[in-house]
Amino acid sequence: MVLVAVLVEACVAGITTDTNGLRTSSRSRTELCETYAIADPVFGWFRASADEPEHVWLEARDGRRISVVWPAGFRVRFGPPAELTNERGEVVAREGQKVFLGQTRVSESAGTFNDPYIAHGLIHDGCYA
Repeated sequence: MVLVAVLVEACVAGITTDTNGLRTSSRSRTELCETYAIADPVFGWFRASADEPEHVWLEARDGRRISVVWPAGFRVRFGPPAELTNERGEVVAREGQKVFLGQTRVSESAGTFNDPYIAHGLIHDGCYA
């Protein structure tokens, strides 16, 4: 049980929050990426609001919020519509668009603020490791 707590703490320690409230990890763009797809990927509709405690989230099909930590350099711009951009400033998602994290498994975390999904692998047109 102690080992699990230490691993979770180490994972959470690598998360930073920018001035717009977007949480990011140290994962950065790489040229080498495996091109596999998984059977249970994380997906939802992109939502953002500067008035909410967690400013950026995905909305699941059942309406619950999915907490995601994005790769280094990602930013949010509050619109209308709100936009999620990558480290190059390219729009990755707009408010209400469906977002697939095709290499992030549902079983990797609970998807809550305290146990968020760490986005990795193929995202939009980039690879993040």
